[in-house]
Amino acid sequence: MVKYFYFFLIFVFTFSAIQAQETIDFTDTKIINQFKVPDSIVNTPFDELLDKYHDQTKSPIKASIYIKSYIKKSITINDSIKTARGYRLLSHISNDSLKHAFLHQSISYSKNHSNRFYPSLAYLDLGNMFLNIANYKKALDNYFMGHQYAQKNHPELDNDIKFNIGLIKSRIGNYEEALKIFRKCHDEYEKEKDTNMSGYLLSIFAISDFHTRFNKLDSATVLNSYGIKQSISLNDNAMRNYFVMNEGVNLYFKKQYSQSIDSLLKVMPFVHKQKDYSNIIFTRFYLGKSYLKSKMTEKALSQFKIVDTLLKEKLDFVPETRETYKILINHYKTKQNIEKQLFYLDRLLKYDSISITNYKDINNKIVTGFDTPQILQEKERIISNLNKSNTTKTISVILVITVSIIICLFLIYRSHKTKKGYEEKFKKLIETSSQKSDPKDKEPITAISPNILSDDIASRIKNGLNIFVSDKEYLNKDITINLLAKKLDSNAKYLSQYINHYEKKKFPDYINDLRIGYAIEKIKNDKKFRLYTIKAISETAGFNNPVSFSQAFYKKTGIKPSYFIKKLENSKTK
Repeated sequence: MVKYFYFFLIFVFTFSAIQAQETIDFTDTKIINQFKVPDSIVNTPFDELLDKYHDQTKSPIKASIYIKSYIKKSITINDSIKTARGYRLLSHISNDSLKHAFLHQSISYSKNHSNRFYPSLAYLDLGNMFLNIANYKKALDNYFMGHQYAQKNHPELDNDIKFNIGLIKSRIGNYEEALKIFRKCHDEYEKEKDTNMSGYLLSIFAISDFHTRFNKLDSATVLNSYGIKQSISLNDNAMRNYFVMNEGVNLYFKKQYSQSIDSLLKVMPFVHKQKDYSNIIFTRFYLGKSYLKSKMTEKALSQFKIVDTLLKEKLDFVPETRETYKILINHYKTKQNIEKQLFYLDRLLKYDSISITNYKDINNKIVTGFDTPQILQEKERIISNLNKSNTTKTISVILVITVSIIICLFLIYRSHKTKKGYEEKFKKLIETSSQKSDPKDKEPITAISPNILSDDIASRIKNGLNIFVSDKEYLNKDITINLLAKKLDSNAKYLSQYINHYEKKKFPDYINDLRIGYAIEKIKNDKKFRLYTIKAISETAGFNNPVSFSQAFYKKTGIKPSYFIKKLENSKTK
């Protein structure tokens, strides 16, 4: 459920098609030579030319004069990085047919003279350009190239590139891997949020989006509210709209459909104005789903049909929107409209064939171009660290060996002591009966405390328990304190007080001890019973499972039932 509005926010190409003068290919050597820097700015320093360019970006024709002069002067003094910067900025005020050429020119000038920003920025811009037109393969190619330069020269810029790779991972359904990238990027953006609040908000949005995806809806609302508040304080209308959109989807999953519709309708004009087709599709899809849940079927169908038209025109796929076709097919199935069913079945098949092919290629690119190099880089880092610490490693090995010997000696001693302790406990268990005493031999009944248990009640409970133990009713798995109290013509409170006072135990321990006592006697005296599995023994003794039986056995005796049986068998064969 990832929204690709990010593409418009990291490196936005804010200017549309340029007039005749901007359509000239300024990469042509002949045209560059013909260009004459105006006399008024021929001696203007490079920094001032950049300032004048930025001041005039709303007037692309004027801005192009300053940036072309910047390029011409940088070529004259053979400053490749300045030339690369100039071509990248020229791409920002050029139409789509020239953006590509100017960015490639920027890369060409800087890739052999790389610095902190170039050619990484140009690769990132080029990747974003392909991303905006849903050409994910070429977008990845450029992101990978930018990543190779940026990871060495500009970690902050590399964070932006990784973020966009995370977007494409999410797009092909690798949600958990994408979330890992977004969280790492968020940590880096948080360090620089004072100077890069937009990047920080983007990472919050991405994580919020995944909270919605993983059904952490309240957490998503908290993040969206924070994002809206921060966007308003920064006067960032774009981010505010996207957080509202995200909360609109979140409200759908909260089943607050009218609020969801309200939020999504509010952002619809914005995403259309941005020509953000991925999110136009996405917003209309969830708007349709909210209408459907609100029983406004016709409005829902209208949105789903628009989604279908956009998917057909833009070849841009938001994974969950595949459901559009299932909804339309099911609708026309109920209407018994065979023609429409076949139409949307055909559209679904085309959607699947294109998306599966594209996503498979994209996934292979990510694995070979990003994941594997990341793993190899981590491997090299580990090897490097090992090489740097050879001396330390030798000392560590000696230390580890010494400590290991001490631990082994301690374990041998402890094992010997434990074994001896086990043998003593086994001997004691053999020599004495596990049933401490006959219930009839209990100490005389005395009131526990005034006004709690009368002598009559205590005697009645005692006599009832004697029968309960004699008849081995504790072997019943379903016995509870309430059932037993009812059987003794008493209540759970009195029975609990009696057992706590006279048996010095809680009711569960009292029952478990009786069962363990029974099991011990059976194991000691019944050779066939010793051949049972621990599970069978535990069930016979009234336990629900062998784990609770073994725990209760160890608690009462200090040894495990398997040890007791094995030791008993060995002693019998000698």
